[in-house]
Amino acid sequence: MKVINSLRTGIQSAFFSLLCISCSQGLHYEQSHSFTYDDFASQQTLQGRRMELDSLIMRPLDIQVDDSLLWLIEYGRDRSVYVVDLFIGRTRCGRLQSGQGPDDVVQPVFMQSVADSLYLFDVATSRVLRYGRAEFLAQASPSPSGSVRMSPSVFVRAEQSGGRIYGCTHRPGSQLAVYDASDGTLQDRLIGYPVCGKEYSDAEKVEAFYTNFTIGGNGTLGLCYSMTDLLEFYRPDGTLLRRLHGPEGFFAHFKEHRNGEVVTSSPDKELSRDAYFCPRAVGDRLWVLFDGDFVNAPDNDFSCSCLMTFTWEGVPDALYRLDDPLISFAVDAEHRKVYGISVRPEFHVVEYAY
Repeated sequence: MKVINSLRTGIQSAFFSLLCISCSQGLHYEQSHSFTYDDFASQQTLQGRRMELDSLIMRPLDIQVDDSLLWLIEYGRDRSVYVVDLFIGRTRCGRLQSGQGPDDVVQPVFMQSVADSLYLFDVATSRVLRYGRAEFLAQASPSPSGSVRMSPSVFVRAEQSGGRIYGCTHRPGSQLAVYDASDGTLQDRLIGYPVCGKEYSDAEKVEAFYTNFTIGGNGTLGLCYSMTDLLEFYRPDGTLLRRLHGPEGFFAHFKEHRNGEVVTSSPDKELSRDAYFCPRAVGDRLWVLFDGDFVNAPDNDFSCSCLMTFTWEGVPDALYRLDDPLISFAVDAEHRKVYGISVRPEFHVVEYAY
């Protein structure tokens, strides 16, 4: 029976792949450069080491590394941020209560941190919070040294570069908004949606081109799409530097649904695939996870077994194949280590040396 089921799954995957190729004929992203797995300058298979930590890891969703400290964000626990000492594998502290209080957070994610500061973006309240790392570690209930609320609201992610905050606004007109970092007021809107010859309604567009982004040290914006294997590199003013389509060259397939005045959209599960997740700016490289699975695959849990790097000029650099797939990761470039969150078979932290 296992052999029959395996054969059936293989035939189904092959059929879906052929169907996607057929449906994508004639489609091409304007100003895009195609690439494949063979275009990476180096390829390596990494063996992960599951980390044994003293405290129970529940459901961590974001991760950051700072020298000898590993920072984890977990929802649904007494505290939202937990700090682990990598030398001894022990939890050093838990910080930030989840709630509506002035110093509480609701749905925090890590931003790129600068020098001795820790930056968090609270997605639920559209706030950027800045903490001194030393004070954050020393105080049981740290207060932010800076807090900025963006208006209109930011969704998914925000990053700060210089005196500006960039954020995903999930609007059909433009992908990113730019805010004054001192008071959160809107300054500009940047970057339209890619054009590929396929028509999308407004509701379909914002979901089909669901994106995440990061910012390089030179201010370059790296956009990574989750439902089409597309990456884009932009100057800080929103001018396109390079658009890459690959390594498999698929497109996003969404359907609009109307219920009275309510308009939504959802992926065509027979055609849709997961693409890029969790972009990170690490020195002179963009790092990002890649999936490639069909959304209706029976074991699809957003885990990614490929970790890729690109130069900020948009050139494929390194491809790492992971034996323990990840949903989020952080890179310690000095010690050439990757720390990631895995959900198979349950949540845990894994370390890779590259």
